[in-house]
Amino acid sequence: MLTNEMVDEMEVEMTKSATIVFCDIVGYSNFSDQEQLFTIIKLNAEISHELSLCTSNPDNEHSLIYLPTGDGLAIAFIDSAARNRRIFSLLKRLMDWTIEQNVSLRIGVHNGMIGIIRDINHNLNICGSTINMCQRIMDAANPNQVLFSDIAYKRCVGNNKNEYTGKPFSQEAPAIFEGTFEIIDKHGNSINTYVMHLGNKNVNWNREIPYFTEELYGKVYRTQYIVNQFKDLNNICRADSETIEIFEQSAFTTFGVPANQNYLYNNPTYSKEYFDLLVKQRNYLYEISKLENVKVKLIIWPLRDYDKQKKSQRLQSLLEWMKDPSVLKNNNIDWVLNKYSGPNKLIIGGKFCLEGLKFEGTSGYERSKVIKNTNKIKEAINEFENCFKEGKGVHPLKQEVIDELEKQL
Repeated sequence: MLTNEMVDEMEVEMTKSATIVFCDIVGYSNFSDQEQLFTIIKLNAEISHELSLCTSNPDNEHSLIYLPTGDGLAIAFIDSAARNRRIFSLLKRLMDWTIEQNVSLRIGVHNGMIGIIRDINHNLNICGSTINMCQRIMDAANPNQVLFSDIAYKRCVGNNKNEYTGKPFSQEAPAIFEGTFEIIDKHGNSINTYVMHLGNKNVNWNREIPYFTEELYGKVYRTQYIVNQFKDLNNICRADSETIEIFEQSAFTTFGVPANQNYLYNNPTYSKEYFDLLVKQRNYLYEISKLENVKVKLIIWPLRDYDKQKKSQRLQSLLEWMKDPSVLKNNNIDWVLNKYSGPNKLIIGGKFCLEGLKFEGTSGYERSKVIKNTNKIKEAINEFENCFKEGKGVHPLKQEVIDELEKQL
């Protein structure tokens, strides 16, 4: 129990403007205990070495505060003349480290007011909403991506610029910023962000659109999220023999996405960016579904009103995949034709459930909800299985569903 004396000692010593760098190790919880220990030790050693010049002066006690977070770290750079050089040197070193160690990091950068306190161990610590916001920005970053808030970007880079040429970068090899990209935090707050990268010179710096894993607004964000999840799942399934179950309920499913560019040209509401992501989504699921430790179940219902040409193209793509002998005879892949209630869903058993909602008069899913609560995922799977069982009662054979779909061409 905290005594009154302890509470008094933990009172805020001062408030300062600071830039926070928050990072975590992607997939850390999947590492073995020994891998976790060695990786975090290496990361801490790398950071300590890089920041040693910042902390070697006793007069700079409050200029930099370093906080381990278990699977990563948070660093507060108190605003000073040397702040930018320190921050960008650290960011570059972190990304170089990911290549050397074959480890992925997510990094968020934000600026605001923080409280500096002495914690229960009499060490310097920080508190305030700036730290919480920085963590949310980090959560929105893709693996090996550096994501700046709009505030941090203006503070560290400046207005009306898209590059940083100070050390350790230069005019010939600048750090490049793309944005703004809007992310939505779990409270529904909108945050404008910028992606930092090195252009085509270093592909290790991820340039993909950032996302937030609570709610996704816009069909591009949703599809990018799915692509990222399938990409990671593909690697996991190939490295692990654990059985993975994938459930999808939608009009044509992912397998109904045509790769033909004519489909893009015939659908003016589809941007090339969105279409390319859809094709990536389909291609990843194609590859994943072939693996022996993956089971796929589909609930299909393409009977509502659709543009005839669009419907025909989607059905042809879906049927081409279904009639492939390697798919039709695969006992790990099954499908039914049934009208489901509620939104379209994509469920990766034990990992997440993604629900997509259409807004009237729009194309694609304008708002999607990511569910990661284990009990909620189980509920979604049970609901799916009940609907699937109902569909099997009407058309028990996979070929019967193919025959029904061909009637709609």
